Amino acid sequence: MPLVEVKDLSVRYHPSAIAVRDVNFSLERGEILGIVGESGSGKSTLALSLTRLIPSSTAEIRGKVLFNGTDLLSLSEKGIIRYRGKKIAYIFQEPGTALNPVLTIQDQLDEVLEIHQGVTGRQAEQRGEFLLREVGIPHPEELMKSYPHQLSGGMKQRIMIAMALACNPSCLVADEPTSQLDVTIQAQILLLLKKIQKEHGLSMIFITHDLGIVEQMADRIAVMRDGQIVEMLTCSRT
Repeated sequence: MPLVEVKDLSVRYHPSAIAVRDVNFSLERGEILGIVGESGSGKSTLALSLTRLIPSSTAEIRGKVLFNGTDLLSLSEKGIIRYRGKKIAYIFQEPGTALNPVLTIQDQLDEVLEIHQGVTGRQAEQRGEFLLREVGIPHPEELMKSYPHQLSGGMKQRIMIAMALACNPSCLVADEPTSQLDVTIQAQILLLLKKIQKEHGLSMIFITHDLGIVEQMADRIAVMRDGQIVEMLTCSRT
């Protein structure tokens, strides 16, 4: 059984704009599925809908998103919290807006660990330092005292990756995680994601508008256009 299976997924923004239409795909364990398309093709809406990050007041979501056989779209809000962030983690496109500007990095890591794992105090601090080292941040004990505005874009994205890994998820959804970075830092983040995916045996949905990037990352590529998957390609990674 696939780790994730999406069946007839449609997303309609109120009052009548259809952003995703009858999408079907599966994600195997340990696989990277790339989703590529132009701006406005529906790929980010698709990603957000998988963990119900689109408010019901904003859009209507129909279909099924099966995670290990459980339909995430049928769960209560309390039920989806047991999956979102814990079993399926999300890496956002703009870490500068995803991070809370008034909290230190340690406060934000502590919050994730307390909510999802019940870890607090010195244990949370040590876990946070370990996660930051894992994503290539030197001297994490110093950086944890910083606020987001004091850090570079690449450093913020590493922190977002660390937060995504905090609860040992089995699936990562990476929504254009390098689009806001310069070419050099972009290459470093891509290498980091591939390393983490391999070491943890993660499944990953990697979203981008750049076919060259997705060819480096993915086992299979779903091409989106006008809210639909119009082609599914298999590719080899080095």
